[in-house]
Amino acid sequence: MRYVIGLIVVVLLFSGSLWAQLPGQLFIGGGVGSSFIETSPTQVGSEDVKIDGNGFAYKFFAGYKFVKLIGVEGGYRSLGTIKNTVQDVELQSSVKGFDLFATATLSFTMLEVFAKAGYFFWDSEFKVADVTGSTSSSDFSWGVGAGVSFGKLGVRAEWENLKVEDLENPAMLTASVVYFVM
Repeated sequence: MRYVIGLIVVVLLFSGSLWAQLPGQLFIGGGVGSSFIETSPTQVGSEDVKIDGNGFAYKFFAGYKFVKLIGVEGGYRSLGTIKNTVQDVELQSSVKGFDLFATATLSFTMLEVFAKAGYFFWDSEFKVADVTGSTSSSDFSWGVGAGVSFGKLGVRAEWENLKVEDLENPAMLTASVVYFVM
């Protein structure tokens, strides 16, 4: 179901003739940064096992600002893979999925600050030694950021707090390049 929602979002965001008739601003972009993941999936022997670390994160997104203040944004993201070793047992966790946000933006000439809230439709995989598992769901997520625009190009930095079952406060800190289609 979440892949169908993701596909619908992508088709709607890239339907140029539909968006060309509306006042507003269509944009696409991509970013890289760091994810912050912490979890305690199981015990090894008598020791609690904890995965806590940063991973290489990336995302692709598209959005539309209907008016200067209100918009929508959707995309795909990967929080990367976090690995730890406890008592010679390798542990790893990875999270990826689609998201859909409502956005609020305040613009000051070239600078803009924004906040967003929505849902993250995620898939989580974990591995402890030779035991693997996965879960999927959707949860409320939010973020804040700031950006600078130079004509049709812009850059932005943002912090996103993503809720994922069995993970304690997963988040992403990213720097992105944005292209304003219209």
